[in-house]
Amino acid sequence: MPSAEFNLKHFLYTTKETVDRKINVLCFKSGQKKDYLSAQELHEGLYSALEKLGPRKKVLAVPPDITRFHSQAGEITNLIWKYYGDKLTDILPAVGTHYPMTDKEIAVMFSDAPRQLFRRHNFRGDLATLAGFLLSMSKKLARDC
Repeated sequence: MPSAEFNLKHFLYTTKETVDRKINVLCFKSGQKKDYLSAQELHEGLYSALEKLGPRKKVLAVPPDITRFHSQAGEITNLIWKYYGDKLTDILPAVGTHYPMTDKEIAVMFSDAPRQLFRRHNFRGDLATLAGFLLSMSKKLARDC
């Protein structure tokens, strides 16, 4: 079961264009850290947070890979797909330095989400430095949540 405290930044990165190009970060907290969310509470909490973002034209979900199976990231990603439908255009499991997920691992972790949405990346060859963007982004996310 997921902890009563989870942070959507781990599952969904989305930006909303504003004049000063601020990045919106949503956090959800309910109960105490040792409490657990039921499936219904997880659904309601996630959808409540996503509604606060407003309409989206295109969504990319970046959940953790199979090594974080017990985080409920698969279930959360399935809920995100059900919420956004065809607006969820890509799911990119964050494999870090692990190997890409196999089709079997994807089926186990993300049972409902369509396979054609999944993208693979080669961490050795597909990465490029974005002028310190990730460091500054992670500091901002840590501050905001």
